[in-house]
Amino acid sequence: MSTAVADLPVPSRSTQHVLASHLGRLERDPTDLASWKGAVESMLELGAFQDAVRAQEQIVALCPTDPDAWSELGRIHIVKGSRERPIECFQEALKLDPMHHRSRVRLGMLLLHHADLETAGDCFAQVLRMDPENMEARAGAAQVLDRKGDAATAWKLIESTRGRPSTLFAIAAATVGLHARQPKAALRIVKKALSRAQGHDRSMLYYAEGDLHDALNHPSQAWRAWESANKARRLTFDGRAHDRVIQALIHVTRHVPAPTGPTDERPVFVVGMPRSGTTLLETMIDAHPLAQGVGELHALRDIVAEVPRIFGSGNSWLEHVERIPEVAFELGQAYLDEIGRLAPGAQRVVDKMPNNALHLAVASMCLPGARFIWSERDEDDVAVSCFQKSLGAGLAWTNDLADIRCWQRNLRLLKAHWEAVLPNPMLTVHYEDVVADPEGQARRIAEFLGIPYDPAMLRFHENRRQVATASFDQVTEKIHSRRVGRAEKYRAFLHPGA
Repeated sequence: MSTAVADLPVPSRSTQHVLASHLGRLERDPTDLASWKGAVESMLELGAFQDAVRAQEQIVALCPTDPDAWSELGRIHIVKGSRERPIECFQEALKLDPMHHRSRVRLGMLLLHHADLETAGDCFAQVLRMDPENMEARAGAAQVLDRKGDAATAWKLIESTRGRPSTLFAIAAATVGLHARQPKAALRIVKKALSRAQGHDRSMLYYAEGDLHDALNHPSQAWRAWESANKARRLTFDGRAHDRVIQALIHVTRHVPAPTGPTDERPVFVVGMPRSGTTLLETMIDAHPLAQGVGELHALRDIVAEVPRIFGSGNSWLEHVERIPEVAFELGQAYLDEIGRLAPGAQRVVDKMPNNALHLAVASMCLPGARFIWSERDEDDVAVSCFQKSLGAGLAWTNDLADIRCWQRNLRLLKAHWEAVLPNPMLTVHYEDVVADPEGQARRIAEFLGIPYDPAMLRFHENRRQVATASFDQVTEKIHSRRVGRAEKYRAFLHPGA
């Protein structure tokens, strides 16, 4: 039986009291390592990830030669959603102790997440040469095999591993078990791990449990598990505040200044809701010999963050819309330099960061030659796909169905607004249309991009390029319709009382 939401340990006043107690002891003795460690765990349980990072940094400052301290800092950065910093922390731990298996496995898992299969595999192999029974290294090695298409061998590695499953091992078992058609066996492993897990680990295991119940066609158990996962993450999102932000964005950009950035046709921004088909579109375009996908770049976000610093005031680019043309050429060139470094020689370069949808006015002013592709998919299917995944601390709205609906509603308003005020060409592509008529949509996309259609766009699943997002499964096989209408069996949860 799936554990209900009511069974979860809630970060109540007792957790806050424990944290206050640790902080009180630290006021008296800032070198009290045990209190710093206790404070870190309480902060993680409360979802205060940035505070947990700062507290762990204090531990590192007190113990700069302790590889465990550096490894834990890397782990907490991952929980927070940082990209590069965790790698630096694990590498520092390994400099201090090349035999620190925990750090090497964590580094391998992070590289696996970034789709660097070969380097990740090397990390796990190094550990297994010295410790053949290392459970987490075996889990990582199994996931590498699975990503390379050998789910059967990967599952044999999972089922031959002995001992009580760790969280990391159980999550690997769930992933491999789905691909190896062993969901029942994988579910048993996940439940064993859940019986001892705490905090963030518990959340990740509930997501895995939900996915396995979904594969077994147990919709009620799946939804309860995903609900438990989202509750355990304890991220907060203020829907009303988001409404105000979008309304302000629309109001301030009623009249977008004329672009003054460098004219270059390479940039292609694929935007829309996460889980709406953005990865599929990027991968189809990437398969074209004249184009390249570069994943979810932070480059436009960095440009947006740079605007108030350039002008020396304010917290948002919205406060400087009329002045952005003064610096648009410099900012646009910085973006072009970045994609040129990542995709040398490509005539079209696809950046599929979904949240770029919030910043298309800046992209328009700085990159007048850019094209925008807006990915859309049935909103219920998107809602289920977002609700069932841990999409990072920066997407706190995915933890609650009402918040998902809030984000969807505001994105619809924003799309209509951008279509009305921006001069850049924008193409709307529906996931269901791509599934129903892949070639027709591929030709339509190629025409929009100003490049000739190439049949390779339909053979994207043969591409050796690895994908580092939650949509990995969808883009490593031919286009199919299995995910169209997948929300139907969750209609009672999506529309209670309907």
